[in-house]
Amino acid sequence: TRDVVAWRSADLVALRRSHLAYRPLPTAAGRSRGRRARPRTVLPGLPSGRTAYRHLADYDADMTALAARDPVDVRAFTLPHPSLEGRPIRAIEIARHVQANDGRPVFLLMGLHHAREWPSGEIAMEFGIDMVNRLLARDPRVTDLLSRARLIVVPVVNPDGFAISREAPGSASLDPGLEWKRKNCRVVDGALPAPGACEAASALTLGTDLNRNYGGLWGGAGASLDPRGDTYRGAGPFSEPEAQNIHELVSSRQVVTLVSNHTYGNDILRPPGVRDVPTPDEPALAGLGSEMASAAPGYTSSYSYGLYDTTGGTEDWTYWSTGGLGYTIEIGPDLGGDGLIAFHPDFASIPAQYFGTDGAGGGLRESLLRALASTAGTARHAVITGAGQPGSTIEVTKHFRTATSPVLDADGLAGPVQTFPDTLDTRMTIPASGTFADHVNPSTRPLLAGRAGRSAHGPLTASSSFVSALDTTSFNGSGDPPPGSYHDFPFTVGPGDDDALATVRIQWPDSANDFDLGVWRKEASGPDTLVGSSAQGGTDWESARVLPDEPNGSLAAGDYYARVYDYDSTDKQFTGSIGFSGPTAPVAPRTEAWTLRCLSPAGTVLGTRSVVVARGGHADVGAVCGPEAGPPVHVRARAGRVSLDRALQYGFPVKVRCSSSCTAAATASLDGERVGRAPATADGRPVSVVRVLFTRKARHRLAHRRSVTLGVRVRAVGPGDGRGTATTTAVLVARRR
Repeated sequence: TRDVVAWRSADLVALRRSHLAYRPLPTAAGRSRGRRARPRTVLPGLPSGRTAYRHLADYDADMTALAARDPVDVRAFTLPHPSLEGRPIRAIEIARHVQANDGRPVFLLMGLHHAREWPSGEIAMEFGIDMVNRLLARDPRVTDLLSRARLIVVPVVNPDGFAISREAPGSASLDPGLEWKRKNCRVVDGALPAPGACEAASALTLGTDLNRNYGGLWGGAGASLDPRGDTYRGAGPFSEPEAQNIHELVSSRQVVTLVSNHTYGNDILRPPGVRDVPTPDEPALAGLGSEMASAAPGYTSSYSYGLYDTTGGTEDWTYWSTGGLGYTIEIGPDLGGDGLIAFHPDFASIPAQYFGTDGAGGGLRESLLRALASTAGTARHAVITGAGQPGSTIEVTKHFRTATSPVLDADGLAGPVQTFPDTLDTRMTIPASGTFADHVNPSTRPLLAGRAGRSAHGPLTASSSFVSALDTTSFNGSGDPPPGSYHDFPFTVGPGDDDALATVRIQWPDSANDFDLGVWRKEASGPDTLVGSSAQGGTDWESARVLPDEPNGSLAAGDYYARVYDYDSTDKQFTGSIGFSGPTAPVAPRTEAWTLRCLSPAGTVLGTRSVVVARGGHADVGAVCGPEAGPPVHVRARAGRVSLDRALQYGFPVKVRCSSSCTAAATASLDGERVGRAPATADGRPVSVVRVLFTRKARHRLAHRRSVTLGVRVRAVGPGDGRGTATTTAVLVARRR
């Protein structure tokens, strides 16, 4: 028996994968399995005042309430695709004068990709509430940041899975084991679930892992091919509506910073998701990661693969294909035991995560504020400036094909790369000043920006485990060991071979049997080091890559062994091989441009530019809208307060005041959906009144409401050729009398 110290979550992952029997020991702070140490100080209450985990309806209610409290700065909206069981997936956008169609950069914060990870949604929702509270209190720091940036919060990406997980504890109708549901409700690939199918106890392990379903690098290592596997990648890239929602949201916004919350491990993780050479933006990614980690006691910043390999994750697409900096926050420590309790520990632990264990102004709140501050700055994204007719639209687009990983087949062998069409399309309106600043991601996607390879130290030479360069040594395992036992197969990496990558693979005839694989490096002192592992289940193969300790480093020379575990087999027969490949070739850099167009209100193209701009850079496109633009028009609008009964029957008036004669039209929206409109009124006067009429669907929807607050968007077009256009917003409050 030995005592082992686990310094970080990756050490605990390695321990669990080792198949060694172990039990957690009490720490000096008195922590034992399932019990946390008490905080050293009394922490403030959460911004919402909550003392228990939310249910799904609580998230919807909180977002609706925030938009009603501050309709000028908060917009609640529904993402395009409902979940597989038909639930809406909701979000809030927070910014000073949120309805303004300007070019501010976006910070996207998400929770509950994985259903059982309840703190991931709580931290996201509390941060949104905190920001609104501080905006209303005119907190100078938050007011400044949200004047220069936008915050979008999607607290529940996976509402179906979360609803099942959250309602399972103590439920008379749901199996309590469903509390640990991780994935979405895709019971059968390509089909909607039958009523109740996802709630069956037998469906606990079914579904797609949404955080392996994003299209960029989909299908590679770190994702399962088994629909019952925890990390099942799904039938294809972006096959799930929940992942499609985030894809389309990011594609239509300049999301320069993204954080996806998960549990657990006290980690702030950055790309790459699989061990490889560093990203071309490693200084920027590491810098912000360290800033966030230093604010939260106990958190560390590291590469994503330091926890385990992943492909098809959120940042696999958002970083590599859009250039926005992306992170995963693994909230909370490992509490020991089988780890399940750490996915959603007692709610009493949430304030300590949010405010920091010492309550001294740190914690994840400060981490996220630093991410918001990075978004509001300009050092980690790019800015395009120019001039044009007020009211014209600046469109920034890019069309390309996104590549998956070489897609692993059922035997774990890499097949061809798949590609699919991708589009980034963002728009802003030129303000009354006639000049604009559009905050964008760098024009060259990181996939094209170039990456260094691994330098060769010389050809592979003979050793005890392989014959020559790029050759393979086979081994066979047999016998009848009891379950849990293992065989070790040694191999050596010589001093001249340390530029190599090794792949250890085992295979057996029947997938009903299950072997696991670990690869260890022998150490001169102390315990041996786990350098690769594979434990999937449901396959007839396992494959583990053995790579350098650092992304651009070398595979350490020395003695290694592949350890094959009999996890659950009857015939005990398997074959295996240890293969070696040489260094990675560098990727030559390429330059890519944004296509920028200026559009009139009627959609006429007034000017086009090809814009190349780097991270931290600035490009000025000049008078992109051309000299033929009409004279400027400025507009103000007022809606005020009206009787809801009368408004539903006759509509409501909006008073429009233009700087010159104009034609005005208006639309009214509730929670991001249009509920009424006023056709263009062409009376040719500077001051006019337009009447907004509710749609039939809206009248039915609002028939039993006692009050409603609507956003009203007014578009005014000046005289002449119609290019002198401006927009403004107003707020209507309607109550029953």
